[in-house]
Amino acid sequence: MKRQTPKERRAAMFLQPLREKKIIERGLFRNVEAFIEFAKMAPHLADLARYGDPVTLDRYLALRASLPDLRPPAQYDSPGYDVAGSFVDVGRYVTGEPECMVHFNAERPVRLIDVIIMDGRPHNTTDYAVMRWFGLSVDLIDRLELAGYRCRVSMLSTLVSDRRPEVNICGLRLKEHDQPLDLGQMAALLMNNKVMSELYKNRFDQFGSGWCPDWFPEFGLDQHPDRITIPTLYYQNLYKRTNAQAWQGADLPWMMDLLGLNFLL
Repeated sequence: MKRQTPKERRAAMFLQPLREKKIIERGLFRNVEAFIEFAKMAPHLADLARYGDPVTLDRYLALRASLPDLRPPAQYDSPGYDVAGSFVDVGRYVTGEPECMVHFNAERPVRLIDVIIMDGRPHNTTDYAVMRWFGLSVDLIDRLELAGYRCRVSMLSTLVSDRRPEVNICGLRLKEHDQPLDLGQMAALLMNNKVMSELYKNRFDQFGSGWCPDWFPEFGLDQHPDRITIPTLYYQNLYKRTNAQAWQGADLPWMMDLLGLNFLL
């Protein structure tokens, strides 16, 4: 029998709990205070998570200024009837209907969609790579909202332990469908490398070193009409590891092509 290489052994370790659905929820939080407590954040980083990170936000706004312009809101004209309008509806006129004039109201189509951001990354990922990748992710959400989608946004941290065959999951709801984007808070929680490293440093280390998978049975990378998944900065593809440093020059069209969302450009 052929001996497995170290990479093959790690791949087997990674896939086993996914296949067996040994998924353990360590915390799926709907408010940032509970998440801060779970992650055991240092006080100064906890304040950034609560109130926003102006320094990282400025870096994000500079990044966004270099991206293609946002599309104007998608809309269509919905016909209606009134006593005055663009033209007469003859059928309503001859029956004596007072509201026989046709007019059009501009309406924007609204669709609800879930956006799941997989935020796992190795400890040696650069601050620049984190800010750029997740900055593009936030800009993508902004475009979805402008195109008539109402996004419910969640970030998800996952780790496969090398001490036991299980997938550990922690998540935070960043935005509900009816809430506006809080760019300052997203800058802290998604784009500030130190803030999110608190979770892995303070909680996930107890499970041993492991991998941050992009997918598991409940949250695959396959995109759906009502849910899109933004992959981790480093992602696992069986034995192949894609290096985030190669993505530092990634632009928005490249990312949208990767995620199958070119229709937004």
